[in-house]
Amino acid sequence: MNSETKFSHTRRTTEEAYRLFFNALGSHTAAAVVEQAAEFFGVPVIVTDEHYRLIHMCPDTEIGEKVYDSYHRRSVLNEAEIRLFQETYLSNVKYFYEPFYSNTGPAEAMPRIFGELHSKDKILGHFSINLGDQELYDTDIACAAVFQKAMEYVLTENSRSSDTRLARCLNDLLTLSAGISLRSYSAELIAKSIPGNYALMVTPIGSSASQQAYAAMKTNEICQNERMLSTLHQNCIVTLIGSIGSDTYTDAERTELEKAAAGLTSAGNSGLSTPFANLMTLPDHFNEAFLARATGTAVLNLFTEEMPAPLFEALCRRLNASIFMHPAIARIREYDTDNDTDYFKTLRSYSLNMHNKENTARALHIHRNTLLYRLNRIAELFNLDIEDARTALILLNSFQLQDTLEARAKSK
Repeated sequence: MNSETKFSHTRRTTEEAYRLFFNALGSHTAAAVVEQAAEFFGVPVIVTDEHYRLIHMCPDTEIGEKVYDSYHRRSVLNEAEIRLFQETYLSNVKYFYEPFYSNTGPAEAMPRIFGELHSKDKILGHFSINLGDQELYDTDIACAAVFQKAMEYVLTENSRSSDTRLARCLNDLLTLSAGISLRSYSAELIAKSIPGNYALMVTPIGSSASQQAYAAMKTNEICQNERMLSTLHQNCIVTLIGSIGSDTYTDAERTELEKAAAGLTSAGNSGLSTPFANLMTLPDHFNEAFLARATGTAVLNLFTEEMPAPLFEALCRRLNASIFMHPAIARIREYDTDNDTDYFKTLRSYSLNMHNKENTARALHIHRNTLLYRLNRIAELFNLDIEDARTALILLNSFQLQDTLEARAKSK
């Protein structure tokens, strides 16, 4: 902090905090509450919105501290600075966080009280009470919580925008329990703002306060695009994209959607549904995109290109999938272990190559005669009619189930 900047922080009570902060609400402005807080605590105070853009700061001058002065000059932090604060303080915090004091990490040069502003399940913003070298009193955190409540009240009153309403509509459409009437009304409102056809992109996130804060920032950024609407649903960033031109994605649309997904990679990879016209089918397309992401490894994973892996992923999430495996699968793997053979790998490749012998031999890097020998031995050893259509179908499903089970085990 600039040595010429003088602040005077004294011990205050929560009774004083309630009286002063809630009196300031009479102005119905965030600025009045922030200025009252700066006077109450006797130190600089800054409040930002949910994606860390400046709402108000007091004093409105530079004080010789990097973050505070950055807001004074640019009114926003860059994403690297935001991620540093989130990862340092919020990585192990679930959902919303209460006011806390820090004098380490990014706050070492300017010890401060951090706080989050939220209403129900929506993050409204963040605040920082910059104590610097001033003493932290035993009542400071409690007084900061009173300031938090006052700010939440004024921001909630001022946040009735159409984007917020449409985001709630998107959440209602994703929630079957919302009821048919509410969902129909929500679909009508969204269709008036975002024309079809549609695509749905789903990006799962974690449940820590850091991840939730990042997601809230990103959903608001996405909503600035007139073709897109975004919300948080079931610990996922869910993005509705309008004006999709056809039943399949063009190269230009894929490039645009991959770019949108790349902007969310700090949260994780994304899945993309099939194009659709009926907004009432959103829950089905959410499942498509969610499962495509679960089975794919790209930045953006398309449901149509991942199929049938999402089918087996959905099955594994609901049942013990091993009950659908052909009993010979386990016996072949055990035989390979005991006898140093490659019969499981051979039969799997033959099955996934749809019994094309040339392609299978090429994939295994073996001679066609070697493949034929192995297939004959598998049939003899395990009493297995490989060429029987029904048996072949069950084996094909079994190998795909096995792949899904192994992928799920690795991800845990």
